[in-house]
Amino acid sequence: LTDAEALAGEDAEEWSTAIYKEIDDLIALNCWTLRSKTEKPGHKKVYRGKLVLKSMPPANSQPGRKKARYVISDPKFLQKLQDVDCFSPMARLETVRWLLSTCVERNWSLCHTDVRNAFPNAMLPEPVWMEVPKVMIARAEKYDKEHGTTTAQEMRSSYCHVTRALYGLGHSPRCFNKHLDEYFRKNGWESSDADSCLYVKYDTFGKVACAAVTFVDDALVAGTEEACQHYRAFMKAGYDISDLGEPTDFLGMEIKYDHHEQSIKVWQEKYITKMAQRYGIKYKKVLVPMPYDKRLVPREEGEAAADESLFRSKVGAIQYAAVCCRPDVCHAVRELARHMVSPSELHMKAADQCLQYLLYTKTIGLTYVHGSWTSVEGSPCKNELAELFTDASYGEDIVTRKSTSGYATIKNGAAVTWGCKGQ
Repeated sequence: LTDAEALAGEDAEEWSTAIYKEIDDLIALNCWTLRSKTEKPGHKKVYRGKLVLKSMPPANSQPGRKKARYVISDPKFLQKLQDVDCFSPMARLETVRWLLSTCVERNWSLCHTDVRNAFPNAMLPEPVWMEVPKVMIARAEKYDKEHGTTTAQEMRSSYCHVTRALYGLGHSPRCFNKHLDEYFRKNGWESSDADSCLYVKYDTFGKVACAAVTFVDDALVAGTEEACQHYRAFMKAGYDISDLGEPTDFLGMEIKYDHHEQSIKVWQEKYITKMAQRYGIKYKKVLVPMPYDKRLVPREEGEAAADESLFRSKVGAIQYAAVCCRPDVCHAVRELARHMVSPSELHMKAADQCLQYLLYTKTIGLTYVHGSWTSVEGSPCKNELAELFTDASYGEDIVTRKSTSGYATIKNGAAVTWGCKGQ
């Protein structure tokens, strides 16, 4: 959806409000200054920008809305500076599940925050030049007609000297991550050695009072009620944040915190339903993602080939469910992922069966419970204990004769980590 199409459609007023709000927010953050075109050094590249428009669905008890994002876009040039590290860490999903499990274990409060216009809060290591946004010039022309000024003409003879990390630049995510990390540490939070996106806050007795998992501009926070209030206060002091309250959606996972039962359930019904609609999967009673006695082998010469791009897309979609909260399809997705190159129709049917299984069991998820819980072996376990299970097959691969290893860590009644790989 282009800005011209949006402003000419039925929701033109909503899109117009979202677009001008985005530009005004960037100006308020002092993202750029207007400078004459003659001031630009001759060797410097001038980037173009564009508006990215998206209708946001309802989430976390928030209504749907129109969202506009102004990004630097120029596919002809590499959008990063030389000799600048562009790596930006993101939280591991194991860390998210650990946080939810600990939240139930300690009867903590849970909240979700989002930083608005996150990247432009950070400074660029070196300023860049950008064309003046067309929407700014259009608004200036309208203002000039009403007041008899020449603002639009001045804008046409200027460039934006960008000093902040706008979306679209390759190194912007790292700039914001460093900015956020420094802000957490300055306010007494410590980063975990196991996951650099996990921050903990200790109380006066040296115990963890609050923990926050950051995923770019989103943060899932668990802690005592007092600690969560302190977190909200210090974040609002440094950023413009949206306090989304107790989360119901996070990274494609649905979350239900039942305070009466003292449990948290994580599942992906919406994601799986959307995935099934995308690939035209019909509801069917399928009890297993892949039969244990069924082994996938490479496509033989002369065998009908399947659509490689479609197969990869399906396997990738299944894999995200497997790493979020569906360990039951972990082995199936491993088998499918071994045939990404030159898949056959047999492989495609196996992927469709796994999708049908997910659709049939879309309400299944992980449920973490407070208090003593029953272990897999039937004996009671306490909250602070965890069970680690690991096993391996014995040369069951009919092609390589190699074995497959798997493991799962159970804590507070549900899996926190799991994995499956060939030896």
